[in-house]
Amino acid sequence: MKRYFIAVMMVVALLNFTACTHESETSPHTENTYSDLYPQSAFSENSADTTDAEWLSDLTECEYNKFYEFKVKETASYNFEIVKTSSKADEKLKWFIYVLDESFVNGLRYLYESNNPDCTIQMDEAVSLNLVENSYIYCFCSYNEYNATSDTAAGAYLLIERE
Repeated sequence: MKRYFIAVMMVVALLNFTACTHESETSPHTENTYSDLYPQSAFSENSADTTDAEWLSDLTECEYNKFYEFKVKETASYNFEIVKTSSKADEKLKWFIYVLDESFVNGLRYLYESNNPDCTIQMDEAVSLNLVENSYIYCFCSYNEYNATSDTAAGAYLLIERE
């Protein structure tokens, strides 16, 4: 009986050791893995190449639930202002503006998550920025698809107007 018990214990120990040393490969995380969790980028639909940023026009309205990427056509001053569309607009609503010399190619969510904007636009506080030709402008709303209350709009949009 003692030999039988020792043999069973050795088999159990061997099986446990084998299970612990078995390595399995994990698949790497890719940007596509998270694509459903983050708002989409608002690219120009007229562009043949979807990686090209839309040119910043003289008057642009940005919705709260998208990430925006614009390219500045010529050096000028632009006014950024949150415009209320509802009396229920959240007074804490903010837009984060990033100004870069070149296109950000690592996924817009990484730029947003850096929490280091060049400018923050708040309700009832318009801001004027001097933007340089060929710079890239990224706009993100504090209220967006992955932190918004279901079926509740922000009640405001970002207006960008060339002065």
